[in-house]
Amino acid sequence: MGDKSFLAKRLGAFLTFEVPLRPGRPLEITLSGGHQFVRNSNNGDPSDGVSIGGGEGTYGTVAFSMAF
Repeated sequence: MGDKSFLAKRLGAFLTFEVPLRPGRPLEITLSGGHQFVRNSNNGDPSDGVSIGGGEGTYGTVAFSMAF
């Protein structure tokens, strides 16, 4: 994402698997992580006006999902 003064790219991966808690209703867990590369962001310093995409760095998430 970006514009003329800001550019952010991400490289990462995710893994999704199911845990059988109840018959017919598994818990789905998704793990993801990666790194965001940013040009001209000043590492998210709001004083430069280009911090909308955040700074450069590593990120990770965990998501849980169950149908009911």
